[in-house]
Amino acid sequence: MRRKRTIPAFHQEARHGSIGVVDPRRPATDPKCGVRTRAAVIDVNQDAESAERTVKFLTDLGVSGSTRSSEVREFGRAKELLGQESSLSGLCGYCWSGKLAVAPDGKVFTCVMARDWPVGDVPSQSLGEILHGGELARIRREIHETVWLPATADKERCPQTCGPDLACPCDPLLCPKCCGPTRLR
Repeated sequence: MRRKRTIPAFHQEARHGSIGVVDPRRPATDPKCGVRTRAAVIDVNQDAESAERTVKFLTDLGVSGSTRSSEVREFGRAKELLGQESSLSGLCGYCWSGKLAVAPDGKVFTCVMARDWPVGDVPSQSLGEILHGGELARIRREIHETVWLPATADKERCPQTCGPDLACPCDPLLCPKCCGPTRLR
């Protein structure tokens, strides 16, 4: 029978490495930790040079995945900063494609930027109900028709392979076959 460890004992074992836990004092960006990181810098001050310096700082710090900057869009707290309401046209357009974001409170969205258009609520619905529900189908259709199709009508596209745990190999800012149709510079 295995002996049950107390929290303080587990903490001591973890700190001193006897159970194979990574040293908690080592930054997560250290390659020895095996944690892939990526970052997005939002250019709140509309100062591209400052944003690029921040990107370089993050890269030098050890961010292992993609690191890039983009302009402020009218979502979240930026609505007040820009004095604009959120609109579907501000989305990149790829949130119709089959991914979901679940917020800590259980609300479900087509992407993290689309919080003004919830498609379900995990505490009151199963993910299966949300996935097969009418609201998700409706908002995906609307995003596809009003944002994605107009923005990509004359562009050749790369396959989108971004996932929450992956760095996108097809960077919309670098790839001539645009992944994020409305956010190119």
